Amino acid sequence: MLIKQENISMIKLALLGKSIHHSKSPVIYAELFNNEVEYTLLDIAKPQSIPSLDEIFKEQMGLSITAPYKTHFINAVKMDNTVRKIGGINCIKKEGSQYIATNTDYLAAKEIFLRENYNEREVVVLGSGTMAKMFNVLFDELNIDYVQYSRKVDGNLNDINFEQEFNLDKLLIINCCARAFHFNLSLSKNTIFWDMNYKHSFHESSLTNKLTYIDGSELLYLQAVAAKKFWNFTL
Repeated sequence: MLIKQENISMIKLALLGKSIHHSKSPVIYAELFNNEVEYTLLDIAKPQSIPSLDEIFKEQMGLSITAPYKTHFINAVKMDNTVRKIGGINCIKKEGSQYIATNTDYLAAKEIFLRENYNEREVVVLGSGTMAKMFNVLFDELNIDYVQYSRKVDGNLNDINFEQEFNLDKLLIINCCARAFHFNLSLSKNTIFWDMNYKHSFHESSLTNKLTYIDGSELLYLQAVAAKKFWNFTL
């Protein structure tokens, strides 16, 4: 959807999620759109309180979605086969009377994973939610072997004996668990813990001296860049 210059003076975007007061998205999109953006946080506690897409798009031109609502509009949008396999969406636009969705986390994660040569490491995914499913689809595409643990199946993830199961100096742990989960193991300084969360105060303070900690800030930025391209707005 290309918005002509004479039609608008500001891009109107929104982020849907729960407990998203910490979000960096307003700052990121202000940068990407040269401050010509009005950004609204739709911080909604219960899914039954979420407005319809028709209601949202009366006010907004583009919608981003974060946890726990990445599946909420899954049956109300069109998407490609890759996004359908993931089963979660984080970006919606309107074309005519149709809503089109994608998963820009997938695009950002793929860019980082290949750039950093993470395929040369032993890969562990923690969690079983939408972000974990996104990595499942990505690794199937790239033919990457990985091991997945979740609290639902494996219990306390801090009880896993990583040293026995993996070469810690070549280990990449991708944390897709919710912010409430606190990983607290001392591994190798060469072990990379790639956290899909950002501004996670516990992980930032406790893991720095136990392994190599990388938070989700770059992924957040790159998925926003991909979202801007997907929306294809121009002022």
